[in-house]
Amino acid sequence: MKADVLNARIAAQAYATGPSAAGVQTYSGALDTLGRSVDPGLEVFVVSSNLARLRDIKERVTGLKQTFDQLVG
Repeated sequence: MKADVLNARIAAQAYATGPSAAGVQTYSGALDTLGRSVDPGLEVFVVSSNLARLRDIKERVTGLKQTFDQLVG
């Protein structure tokens, strides 16, 4: 998941420095990948605090993806 977070940050920075159609696809794809990388943790962790954090991350990534899609769509 750390790698997916890093990839999303890099894609966001690249898009911010030079917005392009390719940048939109890259950043959108990175957000999708990050959202999916949380799912296995939701199935594995049983400690409620860990589950709550993962759910929060998932919700934030989903919200960010929706906002980004609205802005560039």
